Amino acid sequence: MKMQPTQNIGQDYYDRYDDTSSSLLPESGTNRGANDILEQCRTIDHAIYEFESHIQSFETLQSRVLSDQASVTELDAALSDLLSLHHKIEAQIKDIQRNPESNAPRNSPQVGRLDRLLKSASDKVRILQSDFRAHIREQQARQYRIVNPNATEEVKNAIEDPNTQIFQQAVGCYR
Repeated sequence: MKMQPTQNIGQDYYDRYDDTSSSLLPESGTNRGANDILEQCRTIDHAIYEFESHIQSFETLQSRVLSDQASVTELDAALSDLLSLHHKIEAQIKDIQRNPESNAPRNSPQVGRLDRLLKSASDKVRILQSDFRAHIREQQARQYRIVNPNATEEVKNAIEDPNTQIFQQAVGCYR
């Protein structure tokens, strides 16, 4: 399942309000806070795009782990980095949401959009993790059946035990 990063949908919206000479903006400086929110939204939008890029790299690393071309330690470090980036973006969105200007009619759609984009990206990570765990269980079951072809219920018990190292147990039995 290849995931494509979200395009900068809404970029036109940001650009429309980015021009301070626009007739849409009042001449007084009272709208500066609203423009700041849109700038922050643009920055977070780019961070979410980067987060989705990291998700794709994480998915590739998962595939490499499944084919024994990368270590679980690398995968754990990548997941930690991914979660750290997620928490940072989430905190930035919450900071914007605390600003009363975020509820203004022209800011609210963009703030809500960021929240939805981040939740969507988070869901992708959860799905990837769930799929990865399923692939690992399938791989372990295949390995157990290779070592113990007559096993039935034992396969389920073996793959549920996180400490089971199937091939090492088999090698130990034949020494």
